[in-house]
Amino acid sequence: MEHPLERELRSLSDADKDEILYSILSIAEDIFAECTKDPDEFCVQHVEDDVIIFGGLNRLILSRRGWSISERHCTDKFIERFRNLGDNP
Repeated sequence: MEHPLERELRSLSDADKDEILYSILSIAEDIFAECTKDPDEFCVQHVEDDVIIFGGLNRLILSRRGWSISERHCTDKFIERFRNLGDNP
């Protein structure tokens, strides 16, 4: 049985899909810029089902629940700065 989002994805143009992906990457990059001063830290670490993991040493996660971090994969400074961004940056 088809997931409802699959139908929605098929209805989008390639340009729309690219824009959605660019928006997600831009938001993740902005969060990283606020949480670490190392621009080389930002990358796409892993994509699976409904989870995208960004970063190397520090890990930023986008899931259905919004943005979060993996505290066991983050420096204390990154954790502090992420928390200062608010509930769901």
